[in-house]
Amino acid sequence: MSNAENEGIEQFTIRLPESLLSEARRIARRRRQSVNAVIRTALRRFAREDRQAMLRASYELLGSDRDDSDAEHFLAAQREVLEGGE
Repeated sequence: MSNAENEGIEQFTIRLPESLLSEARRIARRRRQSVNAVIRTALRRFAREDRQAMLRASYELLGSDRDDSDAEHFLAAQREVLEGGE
């Protein structure tokens, strides 16, 4: 990773079960990446899936009560989720 890519990156320690760390190392070897890169990719994917789940929940909530639906509020919430992207 270049110095430009390191800007704004914080370093911290996490504790993982041995089995999960072994799995991350296996994936890293197979992909020819660092364990750090594998974990970063997994967290990005998790964050994206979480945002998509929030968006789906917003759609469901909007459609749950037609008399009390506020499309403007929904659009603002959707915009917030989408702008919070990677």
